[in-house]
Amino acid sequence: MFRRPSYRKRSLLAMGFAFIGQSTAVLVINNYGPTLYKALGYGTKDQLALQCGWITVGIISNFVGAALMDRIGRRPLMLFGISGCCVALILEAAIVATYAEAGTNKVGLGVGVAAFYIFLAIYGLGIDVVGVVFYGELFPNHVRAKGLCLSMATIAITDLVYLQASATAFANIGWKFYLVSMPLGRKLAANMFVVGVYNHHRPWRNRHVLRSARNERNSPGGNGEDLWRH
Repeated sequence: MFRRPSYRKRSLLAMGFAFIGQSTAVLVINNYGPTLYKALGYGTKDQLALQCGWITVGIISNFVGAALMDRIGRRPLMLFGISGCCVALILEAAIVATYAEAGTNKVGLGVGVAAFYIFLAIYGLGIDVVGVVFYGELFPNHVRAKGLCLSMATIAITDLVYLQASATAFANIGWKFYLVSMPLGRKLAANMFVVGVYNHHRPWRNRHVLRSARNERNSPGGNGEDLWRH
């Protein structure tokens, strides 16, 4: 997967998006949700209710994202997902830094909860469901299983690192831990906008294959068979 330049590019794109997608801290918010709601001043019952509602938002947003991705296109949704998650985390960090310690401004604390919900809605629409399709479409059929394995392994390893570090990070630096995810998301969004991994409807892989086939066919003595055989 890393010896051929074309496979290596696909692998790096898939692993990069998998890494950045989990670097939005989505699984940290999922696993430490009750603790985060406690920091916003909510009791045990409210923490569990808010966590259940948060998970429900994720289910709904994934269904909506699945319905929209073929109409809107992969790249716009991915750009929206990464950028939107960054904005939601900025809002959450600002609310926690300003209102969480005092715990008296109920409206401000409610906005903090809303930021978590907005974050997951955007993540489900633009990263979660689109990412699964992206990982598969990026690779040719004969190496698609390997490409998906690389992507899933990247997600698992990234989550392991963040989840192991998050408890210590929240205990020592608190809301500043959200700042770790923001520059990563901005960087990927900028790269995706400039490079253009996807156009609106045709996968990058198909455009690359068609271009390679055309070059092979137009070369002296070429008929394109080697391209499809490999």
